[in-house]
Amino acid sequence: MLDKGQFDDGAIRMDQSNRVTVRGVTVSNFYCDGIVWRISHDVLVENCHLYNGARLAIHSGSGSQRSIVRGNKVQRSGEGVYFCWGAQHGLYEKNVFGDWGYGITFGHSDFDNLVRNNDILRSKEGKIYFRGSGGTFGAHRNRIEGNRIIDKGGEKGIGIHITGETEAVMLANNEIRETRGRASHVGILIETERGAHSARLIGSPHSPGDYDCYIWRTGSTPVTPTSRFPSTSPPRACGNRRKDLERCGRTKGLVAGRPLASTQKVLVVVRSQNDLLIAVGMFMKTFQNSLLLMLAAGVLWADVSARAENWPAWRGPLGTGVANEKHLPLRWGTNENVHWRTPLPERGNSTPIVWGNRVFVTQAVESEKRRALLCLDRATGRLLWQQGTAVESNEPTHETNPQGSSSPVTDGERVVVWFGSAGLFCYDFQGNQVWHRALGPQRHIWGWGSSPMLRGNLCYLNFGPGEPSFLVALDKNTGKEVWRVAEPNADSGEKKPGQEKAVWTGSWSTPVVIKAGGREELILSWPKRVIAFEPTTGRELWSCRGINPLVYTSPLYEPAKEILVAMGGYSGMALAVKAGGAGDVTESRRLWQHPKTKQHIGSGVILDGHIYILNDPGVAECFELETGKLIWEERLRGPAAKSDNWSSMILADGKLYSINQGGDGFVLRASRKFEVLATNLLGEATISSMAVSDGDLFIRTQKALWCFRENRNW
Repeated sequence: MLDKGQFDDGAIRMDQSNRVTVRGVTVSNFYCDGIVWRISHDVLVENCHLYNGARLAIHSGSGSQRSIVRGNKVQRSGEGVYFCWGAQHGLYEKNVFGDWGYGITFGHSDFDNLVRNNDILRSKEGKIYFRGSGGTFGAHRNRIEGNRIIDKGGEKGIGIHITGETEAVMLANNEIRETRGRASHVGILIETERGAHSARLIGSPHSPGDYDCYIWRTGSTPVTPTSRFPSTSPPRACGNRRKDLERCGRTKGLVAGRPLASTQKVLVVVRSQNDLLIAVGMFMKTFQNSLLLMLAAGVLWADVSARAENWPAWRGPLGTGVANEKHLPLRWGTNENVHWRTPLPERGNSTPIVWGNRVFVTQAVESEKRRALLCLDRATGRLLWQQGTAVESNEPTHETNPQGSSSPVTDGERVVVWFGSAGLFCYDFQGNQVWHRALGPQRHIWGWGSSPMLRGNLCYLNFGPGEPSFLVALDKNTGKEVWRVAEPNADSGEKKPGQEKAVWTGSWSTPVVIKAGGREELILSWPKRVIAFEPTTGRELWSCRGINPLVYTSPLYEPAKEILVAMGGYSGMALAVKAGGAGDVTESRRLWQHPKTKQHIGSGVILDGHIYILNDPGVAECFELETGKLIWEERLRGPAAKSDNWSSMILADGKLYSINQGGDGFVLRASRKFEVLATNLLGEATISSMAVSDGDLFIRTQKALWCFRENRNW
């Protein structure tokens, strides 16, 4: 391991070296390559600074596998900043490249690499370049995601350039701006007819709002129908392939394309609502060949995207608070592992969501009677756009629950947010409103906080608490209502004429979709019971009694054992039930029930047959999943004066992450033995929950949105 150090007028070379770590070093004034390794496996190059190089700053190749190049800063380095040759199964992320020649180059036989969230800025010929050769020696099955390529000049200023026999290269959510040079305004130049590609482009200054893409057939002139088309172009058919392509599940209409002679291949371009999905395929006369091509690309997308987890909704990808993260910071604070901090206009309780290089968070501006969705740049925290609506209705709420506590949800193309009485709003990734659906007034003395949830083509919302309350499913593309189920125990919590006291009942829970007994079930905790619905119709499948009239938490689920856990709020009832039943399963499938425990407001997590939760009084608890037996309970105390907790836990890499209202963040071991790994002081009050994605930890306080990242101090 090489940890820190200064290397002037020299380079670091590794040949036939395995399991090597180079971290935090500075390499400058190198004549050849800065850091280079060949025929080496499991090499980690992290948080290094390379500058003033005559040739390649980082060179990985000649049979290298499973390399990780992360968090490096490269400046002013000759012909190529980052170069791959024969690299396979590598991860290249969060590097910053500036003032050099090519940005990232793939040579021959580079397979199954993931290049994501890199910044390529102010380069002479900066781009991501696939230099594939003929035959089987191209660069195949690589994913390029969430990179920023900005301000390119020189003779060959192109954002992403693909040549040779390069197949199944997936391009997703990349920003390409200010293209210039010999192919002016060209974001992507494809000189191959193989593979399936998708990308999101942002117009250059000379063509604002345009999507720029050239596709060349090797040895011919450009295919001009696909060269330029504005974002407002209506869908147009391309041959007779519309039906075939729609089976991919991502097509919203064929924008442009060019059928060749009937005996030759068909070249098509497909664009979705917010994404440019370019399917450059060998579509022969038979549907079988085109389907196999698209399926191959789909398998690649699913396989590689699992390595780059987004946080698309309240409580993460499955709504259970469980993340596949391995490198979250253990410690953070105002001067430790801070990547950025963005001030927010007013207080708020909602949790951010993350997709690619975008962070979304809701914000109420009470002084202006406005509710908004903010879109921030993930790399810098800079506000990219905000959209919202004015709200004239006088909705009551609790003093600790400002309007706008509902978190957004996204599927990577659209973002849906609930603004209470103002209704549900859907926006694309550029901030354009796609649809709006008014659902009526929302009124409860403690406000609202359930978040919308997306599954398949439907958007679900637990509209409540208050009168009326209901579970509704909408078409996520149009906002049209598909079905609705009323909650009969609804009440606003306000004392009504003739009542001795007000009725306190309602659910702030967000539904989840599970799979049990070979079917999907939509699960929601409502007053006094948890219910399973058929997701496409709203038909009730089963219910189980045993929770409070007030419900604050979201359901938890263990798929291996098909056990569902539901918790009430005030007075803290809880139960566990075997999913997949029919009718009232209280007596037949309920495993246990707690009549009263600590007050549950934040939701917990499940791991290895145990439930973990941090309760309102600031007491952490561990229970056995199948029996409900209490294993341990401990009060978590930090430096802050206020230790109450309304936030939900996150589970990642065997660790439990939570934060109390005083801003003390805790990392616990997820174990039958209580163990605090870290206590972190932030010094700002929060009622929001954390969000995590790709090594980043996001915390929304009453003053700002923070992003923490380990080992990013340079």
